[in-house]
Amino acid sequence: MNHGNLQCRFLSGLTVLLAGALVIAGCQNWGAHPDVQAAVYKALDSNDFGSVVVSQNRETGVITLTGIVGASNRKPQAEAIAQQAAPGYTIDDKIRVESAGL
Repeated sequence: MNHGNLQCRFLSGLTVLLAGALVIAGCQNWGAHPDVQAAVYKALDSNDFGSVVVSQNRETGVITLTGIVGASNRKPQAEAIAQQAAPGYTIDDKIRVESAGL
């Protein structure tokens, strides 16, 4: 058997092995944030923020809060509660303040 042919086969096998490892590594979701949506809901509900809806993007690490609160001081309070329940996440506070009708 030719030394050059053996070397070529070795390099081909090594290339296939490396490509497979890269494909497997690429399929892993290494940067995903933990699932904290239920914890945020629980924290908000226990502080009388049942009208706030929580959306979670685990890839970008953003928790979005939507809904309506009845007083302007409640909006930053909801954001602080969500931040405490979701460490490492960015809180996107889209809560509206409307006192009429609540």
